[in-house]
Amino acid sequence: MHAYCQELADVVDIDAARRCFACEEPPLPRYQFHCDDPHCAPLRVRITGVNYRVFASESAKYVAPHFRALDPHHPDCQWMLDSDPDAPRPGETAEEARQRQLRRKLHDMVTVFDPTVRRDEAPTARPADTAPGDVGYPAGGAVPVRGPAAGGDGPDTRTSQLTRLVETYVEARTTLPRETFRELTIRVVGEGTMLLDDYFRHLAGAGLDTANRVIYGGARLTNRYGKGFKLKFFDKVAGTDVFLYVSPARMAAYRFRKLLELALARADDVRYFKVYALGRLVPGKAPRHTDFIVDDLRHLVLVLGPEKADAAAAPDLPDAAGDAAAPVL
Repeated sequence: MHAYCQELADVVDIDAARRCFACEEPPLPRYQFHCDDPHCAPLRVRITGVNYRVFASESAKYVAPHFRALDPHHPDCQWMLDSDPDAPRPGETAEEARQRQLRRKLHDMVTVFDPTVRRDEAPTARPADTAPGDVGYPAGGAVPVRGPAAGGDGPDTRTSQLTRLVETYVEARTTLPRETFRELTIRVVGEGTMLLDDYFRHLAGAGLDTANRVIYGGARLTNRYGKGFKLKFFDKVAGTDVFLYVSPARMAAYRFRKLLELALARADDVRYFKVYALGRLVPGKAPRHTDFIVDDLRHLVLVLGPEKADAAAAPDLPDAAGDAAAPVL
């Protein structure tokens, strides 16, 4: 799903809007979005961006970032199609239809994750007064978008951003009944189709042979090295302490490092971070240490745990089932 952002002067998806917003300097603007369908663009039909100003919160009230209709759309706009979401789709298999129904309660759920694609660049700037009707569209029509009432009904929602995938995982896990959540599938480029829950592995159940899975667990910040940092996880691997280190040079080279810096700046306010990463576990140089190596910082997500002032009566450590986390922004 895409929309034209007036402040960014470009057509963006909710991922790009959130990444660019996180890099804004105070005072933080509220982005204004318009429908980018050719039928609606000349009419400046407004769309609301939901939750692009916050990060994942592992609570039952969390809603993943998405676009929502604000003004009425043109009758021929893509948002108005699929008026009967329960009807079979042309060429749709029985399993595809079942998965579509399972996703109905979620907001723009990610169905395809491509960890190999790089989309680090911000949208190309255009004059701020560029109207939606001036935006160029691909040959053959508008960028496909889903109607708001259809939830997860539309075509594949694809992302290369682990943050977006984590938000899908968190929302699904906290919103759906356990048995329904366990039936959701995702297609991972290079891996194939699998259960969404199977693509995520808690650190307590991971090992040196765990590959091509999102490993997650609770951790605390132990050191800062300029822009760099080191995290120590609560769980052990084969009886060894697990550390994740990011050098100052790698942080400085990461275009969207502010996403991580905003979280790290709250280290004294929260009891721990919930860390999600696509990486590998290797024996550390120090005895009884294991290093968690993350080669691409796009594949590292820090979710804030509960604030210290609000968690005096709570258990000291997060468990494998998740925790209540606070928004970063």
